[in-house]
Amino acid sequence: MKVLWFSVTKISSSTDWSKGLGWIGSLLEIVHKHSDIKLGVAYLTFDDEQEREELGISFIPIRIKRNNLKKCFIDTFTYNYIDFLTVEKSVEIVNKFQPDIIQIFGTEWCYGLLKEKINIPIVIHLQGSWPAYRNSQPYNFIIREIIYNFYNPVKLKRSIGQSFLYKKRADREEKIFRLNKYYMGRTCWDKALVHLYNPSARYYFCSEALRSDFINCNQKWTLKPSNKLHICSVTSNPLKGLDFVLKTAKLIKGNSNLDFEWNIIGCSDDLKKINEHYTGIKANEVNVISVGRLDSSKMVELYLNTDLYVHSAYIDNSPNAICEAQCLGLPIIATYVGGVPSLFSDEYPMEYLVPINDPYYLASKIIDFRKDEKTILRMSQLNYDIARERHSPENIYKSLLSIYKDIIETDKSIESK
Repeated sequence: MKVLWFSVTKISSSTDWSKGLGWIGSLLEIVHKHSDIKLGVAYLTFDDEQEREELGISFIPIRIKRNNLKKCFIDTFTYNYIDFLTVEKSVEIVNKFQPDIIQIFGTEWCYGLLKEKINIPIVIHLQGSWPAYRNSQPYNFIIREIIYNFYNPVKLKRSIGQSFLYKKRADREEKIFRLNKYYMGRTCWDKALVHLYNPSARYYFCSEALRSDFINCNQKWTLKPSNKLHICSVTSNPLKGLDFVLKTAKLIKGNSNLDFEWNIIGCSDDLKKINEHYTGIKANEVNVISVGRLDSSKMVELYLNTDLYVHSAYIDNSPNAICEAQCLGLPIIATYVGGVPSLFSDEYPMEYLVPINDPYYLASKIIDFRKDEKTILRMSQLNYDIARERHSPENIYKSLLSIYKDIIETDKSIESK
C-alpha cells in the first residue's frame, strides 16, 4: 500500500523524529517499522532542499520561495499566495508518487484543498479546529497584544496581521471540513465538529502517537512527601491560559499558607510580559516560574518530580501535554473544554475537570489537593492505565492500517457505482 502524508512541520534528516516533531514524528517512528506501507512524506519548507530516501521512506520537500515584499507584506495579511503555490506543488507530488491514499495532518493548513484537484482518497487526521479556537481565545487578546507592541513597529505589524490571518484560517478550514469526506480523530469534540460541518462525512477513531521518551519511560510517577507543592503546566500560546494561571496563583498566595512552585513550560518572554501587563500580576511574585522550551527528556524529568499537572487551556482537542503527563501517571487538573474530557476515564473524579477562567474554583482545588491521598493515587493510576492502552504503538498502527484499507475499499465501491 502506497501512502502519502502531508505535514506542515519540516521533517529533518534525524531518525529520532519523535523528539522534535511531536505526534507526527512519533507516528512516523511507528509506521516506518512495518513493511505493509510504502510511505512518502511531503512537508513545507522555505529552504532549498532535495527529495531524499531514508529508512525506506521518501521525504519530499514542498519548496516555497518568496521575495522580501511577499514576506513582509503579502504573507502578513493573507494566505492566498502560499496556499496557491502549496496546492499546485502538492498536486505535482501526488501525480508523481501515485499513492493509494493520502493522509493530511490537520484541517488548519491548506492541504485539505487538494480534494478539489485530485481523485485519490484523502483522510484528514484531525489536530485542532481554528474556527472553535478563534472563538475561544482569551477576550481581546489581539487588542492587548497590539497595545503592548504599539511602539515596536515589527511586532505591531505582526500582531495586526494575525487578526487578519486568524479569520482567513478559520474560513479556509470551514471550507476544508465541507469539502472532504474522510476524517480520523480521537475525541467526542472533533467528531462533533466533523459532523457539524459535514454530516455525511465518515469519521474513524485513531489514537495519537506520543513521543518515545514518554512511551518508553520505565519510571512511573509516585507521590512524594514534601512540604512544597510542585505544579507544572504548558502554556505555549495565548489559548493555553497563562493569564488563568497567574490569577489562580495570586489567589492561592493571598488565601492560603500553601508553599507551592508553578513551573510553566514553553512560554515565550513576549507571551509572559503581555499576560503580566494585562493581569497586573508579576509571575515571580506569585511563584510562577517560566522554564522555557524543554525537549522530551527534560519534560519527563520535570514531570516525574512534579506533584500535579494543571492544564489551563481555553480550548483544546487532545493536548499532548495531558496525554504525556497521563502516560507517566501524573494526577491532573484540567479545564473542561473541547476534547479534553474524552481523554479521561469515566471513573476519573469529575471535580478535577474545572471550568475555564474560574481561578477561584481552581485555586480552591489546588489548595485542597494534598488533603486526600487516596484520591490522588486513584487519579494517578486511572491516568496511567488509560494512557498506556490508548497510546500503545501497536494498537495505533493496527488502527491506522485498518482505516487506510477501509477508506480505499469504500472509495472504490463508490466509484464503481
